[in-house]
Amino acid sequence: MISVGIIGCAGHYLFAPESADKEKTCTIAAVASSQDGTGDGGLRALSAQRGIPFYEDWRTMLEKERLDIVEVDTRYDRHAAVSAECLNRGLNVYCEKPLATEPEQLALLTDVWEKSGKALGGMFNLRCSAWFLGVKQAIEAGQIGKIRLIHAQKSYKFGSRPDFFRQRSLNGGIIPWVAIHALDWCLALGGRCLRVSALQSARDNHGHGDMEMSAVMQMELENEVFATVSADYFRPRGGARHDDDRIRVTGTEGMIEVKDGVAWLENDEPRRAIPLPGQLDPFGEFVRAVEAGRAEAFGRDALESTRISLLARRAADERTTLRAD
Repeated sequence: MISVGIIGCAGHYLFAPESADKEKTCTIAAVASSQDGTGDGGLRALSAQRGIPFYEDWRTMLEKERLDIVEVDTRYDRHAAVSAECLNRGLNVYCEKPLATEPEQLALLTDVWEKSGKALGGMFNLRCSAWFLGVKQAIEAGQIGKIRLIHAQKSYKFGSRPDFFRQRSLNGGIIPWVAIHALDWCLALGGRCLRVSALQSARDNHGHGDMEMSAVMQMELENEVFATVSADYFRPRGGARHDDDRIRVTGTEGMIEVKDGVAWLENDEPRRAIPLPGQLDPFGEFVRAVEAGRAEAFGRDALESTRISLLARRAADERTTLRAD
């Protein structure tokens, strides 16, 4: 069975353990501190619960354990460097997004991955959600004709944010961390990005340094498909959920819209909710692709969504439009 090691717990590190428990896709062999100030309490608890080794130094784990995949969940500015070292050691990598917080990091990681012959995946788990799969199936079945417009939204409660969120140099900013999910949906449904513009603001961030609280993006995709994305941390505390994910796709023959996890379709027939498939296990999908030798698309998609998110952040900084092709 696939053996997995985990480095860090700054984000969604439980994807691998949950997959191991629910889908039996892998075994969690060991965990290690990311040594970047983000804490390791979750991994220490996981170590105690499962009776597996906890390493203070993640490099020691890589040297001593026989691993097939390393799940990387360090502080965000460390994703690229840690992932690159794992790939250089001949290990497959499943990394929290964004895969890099600077273009230079992304270029290095891309080069290492292409030379390594190993698999690279990103934690774009919402592609495996029931509503996204339902939207994709409806579009591929021709229910709305040709796509012309896409709008996607990511809205989070502010909650309690760790100290490294106060510095964009450490967390990457709201576009690569939050908007990247919605951006990824747009690319998955609408195609390659040709141009991107964006705006972002750190106003009303509760004294959290340069942490951005809101952002908007506009993308020109191939075939003159236009996509817009909004992201914010202003979801009210009384909201039923932490997040509010939405997408609306307008086509030449209809429209499909998702709110509260329900996908609504209207075309020649009146507006109605469409049946949704079961959601998929994101880490399990990566494991199965690695085992089948068909994981290249995971790496390409994750790197491209990261690239466009960093380009959009730069466009917001410069208040301009940038070519992406």
